[in-house]
Amino acid sequence: MRFRFFQIEVTRKCNLDCLICPSRLFPEKEDMSFETFLKISEYFDKTDMIHLQGWGESFLHPEIIEMIRIAKEHAKTGLTTNGSLLKKFCEEIVKLQLDYIAVSISGPETQGKIRKGSSFENLIKSIEFLNEMKKRFKSHLPFINLTFLMTTMNLDEIPLAFKLASKLNTGLILTNLDYTFDETTYNLRVFDSKVSEKVEKIIGKIEKDARNLGIPFKRPSLKSVERAVCDAFPESAIVFSVEGDVFPCVYLNLPFRRISRYFKGKKIFVERPEFGNVTEKTLEEIWNSKVYSQFRERFERRIEATRSLKYILGFGDRDFLKFSPPECCRGCYKLYGI
Repeated sequence: MRFRFFQIEVTRKCNLDCLICPSRLFPEKEDMSFETFLKISEYFDKTDMIHLQGWGESFLHPEIIEMIRIAKEHAKTGLTTNGSLLKKFCEEIVKLQLDYIAVSISGPETQGKIRKGSSFENLIKSIEFLNEMKKRFKSHLPFINLTFLMTTMNLDEIPLAFKLASKLNTGLILTNLDYTFDETTYNLRVFDSKVSEKVEKIIGKIEKDARNLGIPFKRPSLKSVERAVCDAFPESAIVFSVEGDVFPCVYLNLPFRRISRYFKGKKIFVERPEFGNVTEKTLEEIWNSKVYSQFRERFERRIEATRSLKYILGFGDRDFLKFSPPECCRGCYKLYGI
């Protein structure tokens, strides 16, 4: 039993109020207990990568540095941050050789509007300070990515994000608003929308410039097309919630019995599946349980259909559609390449 990666939600607490984040609807926001983290750490030798982040701001956890230290003893380790507390931890994460850090940004004009409570100026100063710490300790780690979530509000600032990545010596990851949980977030998306063509032109130029300048760059599709399996790798990765519950992906790790999704203009609900809690059962028991095995089998059938000679030759590229995905994945844009 070996996993592609573990994603650990060390906290649901956040010091921002982001327009695009479902955490503003959560009934409670709490930290993962250190005892639960230690229980999960017993399985760290079974994964190649550990990502310390869920629906909250990881640096708010009072023991985040110790969590990083423990994780780094076993696997490549990184996290995502809103950057508001980054400066405080720069020296420690460089000394610990955190492998990577993703800093979420919007743009100078929209940072405070989309990520309420965030200062764009302070964010940039924190990244510059992290670069200074790396130079001071002659370290190339952590590798820094700017993650820019594209919306109709900030699409004109995408080129500025690229210029910033070049200036700060970071990578740039453009992301979609792939979890649209209400009408507001659905209308903010840039994929499958009236602005998709405009955004595609912007991204096309950036792709060319990134290649020429050697800047690490990743972008998503702007057109939803159903795939055999999503890039959350639900058949080979695990997400641990604050409580220690085990899920195949972060989009099922939501503190609601019924998960709301806005999909292709319609609001739908799916029941959140229960796979098990790592503080009550072993990871092996959870992974090999009937409900988890049946979940994976749905995707394994779809993946197998893409390995046929017919598929390779281009005659059966949609054969996997004969097999339905798990019900809990219905209406999730990740399954559509977004």
